[in-house]
Amino acid sequence: MEAPLRLRLVVLSALWLAVVGVISAQEGEPWQGNRTRAQETRLIKEHVMSRWENISVIQINYQLFMQFENGRRVHLYTDNKARCFLRAALLSPSRVFIEGCSRTFVADLSGVVQYELHSFVFFDVVPNLMGTRFAVFERGRSTWHDFANGSYNKLRLLVYSTEGGRKLYTRKWSQAPGEQVVEARISLSDDGSTLYLHQNRTTTFSIPAGRSH
Repeated sequence: MEAPLRLRLVVLSALWLAVVGVISAQEGEPWQGNRTRAQETRLIKEHVMSRWENISVIQINYQLFMQFENGRRVHLYTDNKARCFLRAALLSPSRVFIEGCSRTFVADLSGVVQYELHSFVFFDVVPNLMGTRFAVFERGRSTWHDFANGSYNKLRLLVYSTEGGRKLYTRKWSQAPGEQVVEARISLSDDGSTLYLHQNRTTTFSIPAGRSH
C-alpha cells in the first residue's frame, strides 16, 4: 500500500508544480511586457536641437537626423563612441555644424562632411541671418590655470565662412577680474560683418572678409 500511496503523492506534487508554473508564467508575462515597453520608452529620447525656417535637426538617443517640412527624415550622424553627447546647429539652409566625441565638422543636409574643424571647449556657436558666416565663442583654460582659480585664460572668438570653412577672424584673451564669461553670449549682424560680444556690456568687432587678428 505504501508504494501506490507514494506514487500518488509524487503525481499530485508534479501536477501542483505544473499548475503553479502556468499561473506564475501567466502572471509574469504582462509584467515582463510592461518592463520591456518602459525600457523602450526610456531609450527613445527625441528633441529638436536646431531650426532654420522649415527644417530641423532632431536628436534621437545618440543619433542626429535632419527633418524636413514634409516630415521626411535623413540620418546625419552617429558617433563612433557609444553614448556620445552630441551638439548640432544649423548654420544656413544647406549647412549644419556637428560636434561629436570623435570629430567636429560642418556637413550638408545629407550628412556629407564639407570640412573639418578642431574641437572646441565650453563654447557657443551662432550663424548670421543670411547663413554666410558663423561665430564661435570658446571658454577654455590651461590645467595650471584651472588649479589656480576658477577664471578662464583661453578665451577665443572665431568667425568662419559657412560655405567653405575659411577662418575670417580670431581674437584671444584672458578673463579680467569682474569680467562675465559663463553668462556671456555672442551674435552676428545679418550680413556677418559685425560680431557682438554681450557681457557686462556689449563689445563690437568688425569682421572684414579674410582678416584675422
